Amino acid sequence: MKKRPLVVSAILFFVGILLSFYNLSGLITLVLTIFICSAYFIKKDKARLFSVALIIILLGAIRMNFARMHKDSVISQYAGTKGEMNLTIAEPTADGKTVAFLETDRGRIGVYLCAEERNELFCGDIVTGEITLRAPFESKIGANSFASYLSSRRVYLEARCENVKITGRYEKGIRGKIYSLRRYVNTVGENLFQDDRRALFNAMVFGDKSLLTSELYSSLQGSGLNHIAVVSGMHLSVVIAFIMLVTRKIFGNRRIGFVIAILCSIFITLITGSGASILRALLMCLLYYFSRILYRENDPLTSLFFAFWVMIIINPYTVFNVGFVLSVLSVLGIILFNEKLSAFFVRFMPRKVAEAIALTLSAQLAVTVVIVYYFGIITPYSPFSNIVAIPLSSAFVVLGMLLCILYPIKPLVAVLTPIMNFLADGIIALCDKISSLPGAVIEFGSDFLTLAVVWIFLVFMVYYHPMPTGRIKKSVAIFAIVAVFVSFVAQIEFDNLIFTPYGKHTLAQVNTKDGSFLLDCPDTYDLILAGVSCENIVITKNETQDVFDLKRESRRIYLPRELFSEKEKLHLVTKAKKCDARIFFKSDGEKFRIGSATLRYIAADAAENARALEINLSGKRIISLQGFSQTELEKIKKNREKFPCDYLYIPCETDEKESLSTGEIISNNKFVLQR
Repeated sequence: MKKRPLVVSAILFFVGILLSFYNLSGLITLVLTIFICSAYFIKKDKARLFSVALIIILLGAIRMNFARMHKDSVISQYAGTKGEMNLTIAEPTADGKTVAFLETDRGRIGVYLCAEERNELFCGDIVTGEITLRAPFESKIGANSFASYLSSRRVYLEARCENVKITGRYEKGIRGKIYSLRRYVNTVGENLFQDDRRALFNAMVFGDKSLLTSELYSSLQGSGLNHIAVVSGMHLSVVIAFIMLVTRKIFGNRRIGFVIAILCSIFITLITGSGASILRALLMCLLYYFSRILYRENDPLTSLFFAFWVMIIINPYTVFNVGFVLSVLSVLGIILFNEKLSAFFVRFMPRKVAEAIALTLSAQLAVTVVIVYYFGIITPYSPFSNIVAIPLSSAFVVLGMLLCILYPIKPLVAVLTPIMNFLADGIIALCDKISSLPGAVIEFGSDFLTLAVVWIFLVFMVYYHPMPTGRIKKSVAIFAIVAVFVSFVAQIEFDNLIFTPYGKHTLAQVNTKDGSFLLDCPDTYDLILAGVSCENIVITKNETQDVFDLKRESRRIYLPRELFSEKEKLHLVTKAKKCDARIFFKSDGEKFRIGSATLRYIAADAAENARALEINLSGKRIISLQGFSQTELEKIKKNREKFPCDYLYIPCETDEKESLSTGEIISNNKFVLQR
């Protein structure tokens, strides 16, 4: 703690945030009590350090409690409000969903806009509509939820409406100027590029991912290159390096170059939407350049944790933003492992190649376990794809920025555009090729704990190698014991149902030891955010358009036979073959198994376009009315239809649930049955 006080204090503050979030503040009290009781036996200097550490942890817990109180107060004051409202769009729409700002008596608050009609909206548009405000539902795993992700962006409410109307007015002031610049960059992309080329331009140059198709996203993810489509520290460092090179040639004074780099860093951060990952990079850049201007030594690890601490003090929920977590860990991995790996690889290959491989592997070492936790996959080819793709993407970002600046000069645009198209085609072809290789994506399920232990041990060995032989033997023995124990624990399985509202849909997932499946399919965008694997999908209504957007992920699709005509069935089978998926049509009452669950469709007189689904799981009978609309549920209640079962799931909007079943009602919760 004495050697790196900022680093240690940031970690302790982070621990306090987690303890408070998971309601483990009692643990702090216990540790404090033990400390007070044993203070007599602790040396004076160590007692002081321990006291400071406890105080920092308590401050983290207090800051998290204040953030939660603020969030709860906003939700309690505005959730349930209905009426005509004006919203300012903060980012481009993606499938009718976007972040917007609402003016209230408490000032401007962020909301997650979910519109039934998918209008083309852009930053700075002021829209109006009949809107209902509500609290986003927490997901299955506490911190790993869409609600926590929204909180990391200071968005605490959902704004639901059937459609919104563009008023023709735009945001004013400094924010309006920034939105105008983003609109200008979007216009450049719209006029010069098409299809996936434009999607890459928008995503990599100013952070607009709304145009990324599911096919392109799958290719980026399968090749381990989805990070290049997110404006982050990599993009900022590439642009700043180019600016430094140009300013050094023009002015010859490094300090002038540093000042220009600082101003450009701030400008780029604002233009690209000020996401958590690029804000982290901006803070590190500012600390680095100020230290160079003042002729002070810069410590990368201290800079990283300075940025980390500043951001979690401002908004503790930032620690639940996956982009921020991956950004921090990748930089931490480079700081800790890059030099060691470079020294190792340089023995066998040219220095430039060794440094490129070491840079990629050091980042991968730090983020792989987190990627598996959030997304459930590993991409083994990503170190190799990054070595090829990073030079291409770096050139693409720099030329894209230049293209926006030089857009009025048509002769230069005519020269740059073909180069940009060539680079975009190269990146897309590389992604497609690598993602189609055998084993490009490895999915992980219940063995995550084992993987985490193995990976942490690998990181430990890389960081501390070489070690004395005796220490290696002891480390391997301890690792073997822990790995066996964790492997045993991982075999203790639970069958569970998870119902999580996402936008205007509900993500309903059933997990068993032998297999898992989704009930229906939410928007692909929602499914990506949830990070859910969907090898099996059970459809309960006659809507299938979103299923075939998932391509690689969905392999078996079950459909109620009576809801589709023969022509529709033939069409669906053809589409499934193109996606390497299999279709299974099941009649009403016909039983079928997925893993350890037995299922069957049940027809209801009041619902012509949907079926109830009976799930027999761990000796319990659960019925899901997932596909039923509000109107259909009202008709069922009016007809006095009942569904005898142990548990009944119905959409969260429905009132008077108890009239539909004698069983226990479950809604928007994780429902667990021990095997």
